[in-house]
Amino acid sequence: MNGAISAGDSVNCGNVNGGVDAGDAVNCGNVSGGIDAGDAVNCGNVSGGISAGDYIKCNDIINGDIIRCDGDVYCREIKGNVNCKGNIIYKS
Repeated sequence: MNGAISAGDSVNCGNVNGGVDAGDAVNCGNVSGGIDAGDAVNCGNVSGGISAGDYIKCNDIINGDIIRCDGDVYCREIKGNVNCKGNIIYKS
């Protein structure tokens, strides 16, 4: 996708050249913007902040904070602050 995505339900796609705003889960490749999801986030690298109503599974969060995560966070590297109700688990 070349640009931002906004959806009332889930988003399932490849790489996104922009942010993602979804009422439900987000399952994407790399995202070069922030993510706001009503449910879980499962993606590659993220270059922005993340807010999720459930768990977050990503490779690296390159330039942003985890603003809200109501579940566990599974990542290799987070270059930002984390606000998480669950555990932070290193993903190799």
